[in-house]
Amino acid sequence: MNFAIERTGSIAKSIRHPDLQPYHVHVWRAHIPTILRYLPLLQDFLLSDERIRADRFYFERDRNNFIIGRGVLRAILAWYLRCQATAIRISYGSFGKPFLSAPNNTGIFFNTSHSDEWVVYAFTRRQAVGIDIERIRLDIDYVRLANDVLSAQERKIFDSIAEKLKAKAFFGIWTRKEAYIKAIGKGLSFPLSKVEVTLRSENPPWPLNGHLELEGGPWSVRDLMIAEGYAGSLVLAGQILRLHYFEWRGDGVLDASNGIGIGELAIPNS
Repeated sequence: MNFAIERTGSIAKSIRHPDLQPYHVHVWRAHIPTILRYLPLLQDFLLSDERIRADRFYFERDRNNFIIGRGVLRAILAWYLRCQATAIRISYGSFGKPFLSAPNNTGIFFNTSHSDEWVVYAFTRRQAVGIDIERIRLDIDYVRLANDVLSAQERKIFDSIAEKLKAKAFFGIWTRKEAYIKAIGKGLSFPLSKVEVTLRSENPPWPLNGHLELEGGPWSVRDLMIAEGYAGSLVLAGQILRLHYFEWRGDGVLDASNGIGIGELAIPNS
């Protein structure tokens, strides 16, 4: 599905505090070059440990990407929770998966991913979720990487795909696997080749919208078209009744709690 800003006439239609219901997923994206001008404001949202982490990055681009990724996450969470961005506490599981530890008992689960110019977020209500995005790169040996990433059955399917379609197929499969591993919170400790997500043998094997019978399942999986030239996937514990799409632009709805723009309503193209 593609992102598109819903417009009424020439004015973008904004939305205030959409209800995050069970079995619904809110998927947000933010274009880093577009919102770079909000860097000082987003940096103000960070807590001291996050600022220290940001300062450890040697390259300015990496430092800015971290500030924007974490700052926008805090801005969106503050919008949902109607609190100050600095009142939010983000902790980490044993394998590094972030989770909301304060305010308590909100029931909000989230996951994030970043690749090149885009950062994406998924928010749910009491359902484990994973999201992953990767820029489709032609400058890496994805055929060699397939040996480490794909299962034996997936490799058979991959080898049958036309050469010009292999890159898109590989990154599509890769993001599904990464999204699942992020959803279960096991990170790099779980081998990608042990996660089999290609459920059919059509040429090529995408998009994939269905259910996975994997550890901790059943899981729902959706391929996402985040932006041109990118592959994206979403995995959710249980059923997905509805997906909602948003884009954070920094100049949309103003949240009275902290004065930050919380973007505009985005809807999928049919």
